[in-house]
Amino acid sequence: MRQTIYSSYLHHQENFRDKWHEFMSGPMHFDSVHFIPELTPLFGSAEYNSLSQEERHRLFFEYLKLVGEALVLFEQILVYGVRFLVRDFKKISPEASASLKQFAFEELYHSQGFRHFLYSNAVFNWQEKKIYADSRGLKNTIAWIVRKAPACVFLPGAKLEAFTLSYYRMIKKYYPDNRQNSWIHLNHIHQVDESFHLPLEFDLHDSIFEKAGPVKTFLGTIAFVLIMQVALVIGSYKVIHYAFPEYSFLKKIRWMMKMAKWAVRTTPAYQEARAMTKSQFEKKKPKWGKILSFIYW
Repeated sequence: MRQTIYSSYLHHQENFRDKWHEFMSGPMHFDSVHFIPELTPLFGSAEYNSLSQEERHRLFFEYLKLVGEALVLFEQILVYGVRFLVRDFKKISPEASASLKQFAFEELYHSQGFRHFLYSNAVFNWQEKKIYADSRGLKNTIAWIVRKAPACVFLPGAKLEAFTLSYYRMIKKYYPDNRQNSWIHLNHIHQVDESFHLPLEFDLHDSIFEKAGPVKTFLGTIAFVLIMQVALVIGSYKVIHYAFPEYSFLKKIRWMMKMAKWAVRTTPAYQEARAMTKSQFEKKKPKWGKILSFIYW
């Protein structure tokens, strides 16, 4: 049996709540001056160059809201999936069981932290213009998939953890001080946890895979990855719609398609996340890893 990180994870994360309590009880410092061109959709393209500075700002903050809401959504999905795993699969090692519960607890704090950030900063107008929070049909579909195959969340989840790590590194280039504003502060404390979660989810996958049913988990993973593509399209359209309400419907669709492609193919954060996920596949060699390798494509 290959070595897991359960013991070191539980030891290092024992006091993880402290940094989250500090963040959520502290002041929020984030507004329209915190604009990062490189993290704006379609940066460097002809479409981006055609925008005015004001339009670029609007696009940046709507995309940042998408990133925050996507993390809230996914963290909640992971917590939801773990609920079924804890209930149905009790015959796993004590360390794996403790790590699974700790993992869910941390993801709950993450979702609360990102919701607090979006709610507390007026630049997002989050009470009026949400990306996923009001998408009941999408959330119900994802919940159904996770109920049927709860172990399907781990390897796609690892890819998202990799994205948060690479995204943080990109922000860090612009804000070297982790307390410079609430966005870099939030992403800093988030990546501390996610640096453990990336390899942890491979270990949890292997500990539960056989008990959860390999075929069911495989089919659930395919369905989960596909519904995440639907979520990307929905999110991309809402970003364009909120940033450019004056555009025609067809123009919004064209920009939505370009933005969705940029998000999963062009942006350096996602390219690095794919490479990090592939590296973990090669290192951890998860069960059915060759068949599930489409996750890092």
